Amino acid sequence: MSLELMKALQNADFTKTSVRIANHCAPVIDGLKVANLLILSRDSEDGVKDYFCNTGVSIYKLASKDSKSIYYCYQKEMLKHLFCDKRVSCFLKTYGYYGFSVKKILEHLALRYQAHFEKGQGFPHELGVFLGYPLSDVEAFISHEGKDYLYCGYWKVYTNKEEALKKFSLYDESRQKALSRLLDKQAS
Repeated sequence: MSLELMKALQNADFTKTSVRIANHCAPVIDGLKVANLLILSRDSEDGVKDYFCNTGVSIYKLASKDSKSIYYCYQKEMLKHLFCDKRVSCFLKTYGYYGFSVKKILEHLALRYQAHFEKGQGFPHELGVFLGYPLSDVEAFISHEGKDYLYCGYWKVYTNKEEALKKFSLYDESRQKALSRLLDKQAS
């Protein structure tokens, strides 16, 4: 993000929620990424549904604890397509995912995420697949315990670094545009 844009956002009269959503979910809203996580204070919950109205993005609350809620923001058709990949479905079955409807999958993901978030159980690293990270990178992250990666950007890259860098650039561009639109909207 450019220094000018950062300064303008700091001085703008936005809700923190709209800036956070634009910053974290722009690639999902633009259809470049299957999903993203969004962590917001519980008092921001009402605005979340309003923000995503008419964007094509669905939201699913994974967990809430204390004053925070964690949302999974996703493109439903892209997610369904992801589940059609046999390698992905086989991988997810090893973590107890069955009946590959979006509802069932998200319910199981929420249970696994809540066990981590609320009870301190192991993090569900398969979440990377749900966020659109390449399966090979998710598997390598798990087997290497998060070490020995080639590059760290939106995720830790273990394979196809050049392809990942192209995606990261697209995501950055999408975020810049979304944040600039927020500024333009405030100015008008």
